[in-house]
Amino acid sequence: MISTVETQKFVRWSKVPEHLKTKTQLKELGLKPLDETDFQATIKVRQHSATREFNLYNVSLTRPIKRRVAKIDKIKITPETIAESLYVVNKSAKKSRDTKELNYDWGNHNIVCRAKTRQNQLYALKEKVLKKCIVNGIAEVLGVHTQKLIHSRFEWLDTDEIVGSDIEYDLETAELVEVTFYRREQKEIREQTTSHFLLIKISDFSFHLPATKKQTKHKRFLGTIDKIPAEKTRKTIIKFEQAVELLNEFIET
Repeated sequence: MISTVETQKFVRWSKVPEHLKTKTQLKELGLKPLDETDFQATIKVRQHSATREFNLYNVSLTRPIKRRVAKIDKIKITPETIAESLYVVNKSAKKSRDTKELNYDWGNHNIVCRAKTRQNQLYALKEKVLKKCIVNGIAEVLGVHTQKLIHSRFEWLDTDEIVGSDIEYDLETAELVEVTFYRREQKEIREQTTSHFLLIKISDFSFHLPATKKQTKHKRFLGTIDKIPAEKTRKTIIKFEQAVELLNEFIET
């Protein structure tokens, strides 16, 4: 169904009404559009030195996402099932990381908070499992990776540049007055940080665990890695709910 109503167009997130959401924002709320082709507005914004356009949907024209509640069969805890469960949880945590970073750029701070909380909870579960696996001899520490990331932030410059003027009618004085328009520039400040990670192997899976410089001492240096994507690179049988249940049970035993 294609709407015959002319769509609204926005260029600032602050101007978007609360009832209009992107598909990503709706998903965070557990909703999806009744018809993805029937969007009520669009927004075109500058993001990471590129212009992107997103469709906006009215929350009243959505429906809840059906969550498949599959029966979670009992899975035996073995090094192989622990490793696969960690892989599933780890990739899900990285999806929350990406959601957090994307919505931070958009200024959607409620979604940022929810995504950050979920990310931290899953990473905390991963850390507990990895540490117990190391203590129990299930995991092997292969060495150390470093990761260098560039973080950007913007600061307003003090100087304002005059870009034009116009004549407007002043309602208070009932006179025509000249109005001057200014443009204020932002300066991008780029900062680099270096993080250290232990590379840990369980079965035929490998994982990274954040570590301090002291914890990496006397460990074999394996090189520098880029940001690890959230997309899966291998097939898994264990579902997310099963993975979380299995890992929590492993921690408690």
